[in-house]
Amino acid sequence: LTHGRARQALKLALRVLDLAGVLKRPHDMVQSLTQVARALKALDSLDSAEGYLEQALHWGESAPGHDLQLDLGCELAEQQRDRAEHDRYAGMAARDRARTRALEVAALAGRVSDAHCEAKLLLRVSDVLDRCGDHDHATSLQNRAVALMGIGLHEPSAEPEQATPQSTWEQRLLAPSSTLLM
Repeated sequence: LTHGRARQALKLALRVLDLAGVLKRPHDMVQSLTQVARALKALDSLDSAEGYLEQALHWGESAPGHDLQLDLGCELAEQQRDRAEHDRYAGMAARDRARTRALEVAALAGRVSDAHCEAKLLLRVSDVLDRCGDHDHATSLQNRAVALMGIGLHEPSAEPEQATPQSTWEQRLLAPSSTLLM
């Protein structure tokens, strides 16, 4: 977006937020707060954008299910990661917040409505962790997402192989609702 269009988007998003504030329905509040945050991000007002996403996350806690909360958690982690990359003075603290938020989302990802949503969340979180320098967790989450999508799984052979027990690490890695925090 150009600076002028970003300002127009912010102005419109703030009007929608005012209207949503009248009815105070969680889903409407989340959507409007998120749009304000995105408009602020386009204007490089990253502190304010993060604040609006925090408010959206608060409203998301009132919504049923976990999909919305975890999606917002991913967006907030991405915002914090972007802030870390953009501002070297606030970078270390923002990177730590992004990493912590990403790991929280990863730990709860198994609560979403289906495996496809879980895989998407894990890949988004993996990207945040990778860009924050946490390559080991990022790779583990990518592997977990791939396992959920069924990519790379081998067809059963004609002759059954001797069953070997999975290592504890493999069990934790492939478990849809497991946490990788040790």
